Amino acid sequence: MNTPGYPPPPVSLVHIDNNPDVRAVLRDMTDWFPVLIAGGVMSGSQYNKASVQLAVQTFATQNGLQVGLFEDRKTWFIQRQ
Repeated sequence: MNTPGYPPPPVSLVHIDNNPDVRAVLRDMTDWFPVLIAGGVMSGSQYNKASVQLAVQTFATQNGLQVGLFEDRKTWFIQRQ
């Protein structure tokens, strides 16, 4: 649990699995990316939804990151450099 007024501790894995709206996914990714350590992985589900694909691809492009997919083709991941 994060103490109000203090940033969350660095993390090595963030999984986004919430509202598939483009704005919601982008907000979650933008909020969590700063605490993801170098080499850490951010992943999420519902990549089969156009809104999630758009959000993930937009975030990746803006941050110079590659999007990978797991075998199920619905779960995405990016690795922080």
